[in-house]
Amino acid sequence: MSESITPQDFSDIRWRGHWIWVPEEPIVPSGGWAGSIDPNAKESHGLFRRSFTLDHLPDRAPTRITADSRYALFVNGRAVGRGPIRSQFRKLHYDLYDLAPYLQRSANIVAIHVKYYGKEKAFWMPATPNRTLGKSGVVVFEADLGAAGWLVSNDTWKARKSDAWQHGAPDAGGEIAESIPGEIFDARRFPHGWRDADFDDGGWGNVQVVRAMHTGTYRSQPPTNPYGPMYPRPIAQLDGECHSPNTIRVEHLQSRIDEAIEDPVTRVEQSMSLPVQGTPHAANVPLEFDIPADGIVRLTIDMGRIVFGCIAFEVKAQAGTVLDVSYLEEPYRAGSGFGRMRAGTRYIARGEHDHVTLFDAIGFRYGIVLIHGAPGRVTLRHFEVQEYLYPWQDRATFTCSDPELNRIFEAGLRTVQLCSADAFIDCPTREQRAWVGDGIVHQMVHLATNSDWRLAWRYLTLSDSPRADGILPMTVVSLMELTGAYTLPD
Repeated sequence: MSESITPQDFSDIRWRGHWIWVPEEPIVPSGGWAGSIDPNAKESHGLFRRSFTLDHLPDRAPTRITADSRYALFVNGRAVGRGPIRSQFRKLHYDLYDLAPYLQRSANIVAIHVKYYGKEKAFWMPATPNRTLGKSGVVVFEADLGAAGWLVSNDTWKARKSDAWQHGAPDAGGEIAESIPGEIFDARRFPHGWRDADFDDGGWGNVQVVRAMHTGTYRSQPPTNPYGPMYPRPIAQLDGECHSPNTIRVEHLQSRIDEAIEDPVTRVEQSMSLPVQGTPHAANVPLEFDIPADGIVRLTIDMGRIVFGCIAFEVKAQAGTVLDVSYLEEPYRAGSGFGRMRAGTRYIARGEHDHVTLFDAIGFRYGIVLIHGAPGRVTLRHFEVQEYLYPWQDRATFTCSDPELNRIFEAGLRTVQLCSADAFIDCPTREQRAWVGDGIVHQMVHLATNSDWRLAWRYLTLSDSPRADGILPMTVVSLMELTGAYTLPD
């Protein structure tokens, strides 16, 4: 997000861009004046492209974008940003960018990946829809390209719904697992290079423009119900250091995976009781090993400390090779108990161009990876976590003659940083919920140690979401808030 682009670069609260969605999911108006939340809504992924040419490059290209639920924006193959931040759906926020540094003379491409969660997550709650808008994923985009005019989301955009993600895979831990987004991704079903200008999207359809439909209103351009007037992002862009593994432990298992088990975490857990062939050994990336026809390689990746961000990795493997991953805060131990982290990923290799950045940020220290499914040589070329935390400016320091107190200060500050994303959250791993009471503690440390107080101010406005009786929700921006299930005293 560019600090040089402000809401004043857009002269009207009304948008030029239209709400759009993929053509494969026709939005049929519901009966009556309004719709209702679908408790069985499915996760959905939409890929959007708009090509254009420029004879001259603008000095500035103010851009704003938002989506329901989350987007990742790319220009000419380069990542620009992700968003929007968590907010109540009637107070949806948008992001501001300057696209000028990403543009080039001649052919250009804007590409947007939109993920619609369908069911409630810890950081997102479904909208109460009108007859059309709010029932599915949508995105709206507009950019001022100077002499070239405005580039806006409309029916000239190309789009495709991606079926590379398995939808409806069973969660492995009830409410807590529902909170943590899991990704089961088959790269063989995903179009490589779709973000590039030279990608052939001739087989893609045109988007559908989604109009807000209720009593007497049929607008497709914000502001519209149910998202309200929409607000500019009031906090800094999330960012942080890039972390590589501290250690990797390699083990060979002589066994097969029970493919009837769909959950990657359960697969990893079942592997922990299998006998290990040979002697485990430590290794570093890049790492090469062979997968036998009836065997599994298990990697235990230790990041050295808990990190929170977007995981990126690259492998060279036969098409159909499977990587099942379980993320943990602490070393694996048998048995279960309250608060145990259950989050996982599955990646199925396409056999070429197998480099991926997972869509959702997650916190963990240990990643246990089972690699199986296709015999042959596998190379783990790259593994890293790009942290996704609120930045600290002029960070406060503390030193004294007692080394233990110094370590306590650093551990406490790091803990609050890990719990400072687009809101103050309870933890970066198991839930990522914005509990209003927990946030008070984070806010005090944030105010004392960070000169950028915008997240603390955001905490106040985010938490100011009382029910009709004046009582505050115990946790905001989730179904708990929407249903009023848990509250704080007024």
